[in-house]
Amino acid sequence: MLQKIAILTFIFILLSGCTKVNTVSSSTKIEENVNVSKSEAVLSPDLEKLKYVLSRLSSRTLDGIVNGNPEEFLADLNEVLLSDEFDLLTLTDKKHFLEPDFVPNDLIPLKTNDLYLLNRNDLSLRIPVEKALQEMSFAAQNDGIVLLVSSTYRSYDYQAKLYDRNVRQLGKEVADRESAPPGASQHQLGTAVDFGSITDDFIYTKLIPAERNFWENYVLANNPPEPLGIDSESEYVANLNIADE
Repeated sequence: MLQKIAILTFIFILLSGCTKVNTVSSSTKIEENVNVSKSEAVLSPDLEKLKYVLSRLSSRTLDGIVNGNPEEFLADLNEVLLSDEFDLLTLTDKKHFLEPDFVPNDLIPLKTNDLYLLNRNDLSLRIPVEKALQEMSFAAQNDGIVLLVSSTYRSYDYQAKLYDRNVRQLGKEVADRESAPPGASQHQLGTAVDFGSITDDFIYTKLIPAERNFWENYVLANNPPEPLGIDSESEYVANLNIADE
């Protein structure tokens, strides 16, 4: 279910360059749906925010969205959030901070195994996330790929040291762009995993067409600084500021 909503969310926000549906463009359908919503006496905050996001998307991106009904999308999203029995979907970013003493209560150490490799002996994840990692690694092995886990859970204090180091080496402006301050890292949730060497080589791998199109035609086109740095893609996307004002 989480995989489904992740795909749905990515398609809804980022997808561009896909085949149009029938003879009426999706952008027209979405605009019509949003206009219908405007006739309501009171709009929910979530619907208002979604309307704002839609208004910032290009017509080409909107044309790639098959389901252009904001209310239906929010209903699907709400269903997934309500079914999050393991509390995996905690919003954490540079506007929503975790407390310094936040530590997941079901962290387990990662041990050497036959499914994935570890580049350190002090890595840990939440139990359901490690289970998902096993499933992902098994699928990767079937494709002839062995995953190397390089970074997982980070405590608030660890993230503070990492951020301070980046500030000293890169300057605060660059550090704020390319790394998360303490409390703002999703690694503190115990649900995030970095694979392989932390470089920008991912943009040259076989990304799904929509993500590659977004990265090459939007992100790179906007001349991000070089080198992009740690967690560059997720940090760049997270700081587009298209969902909040």
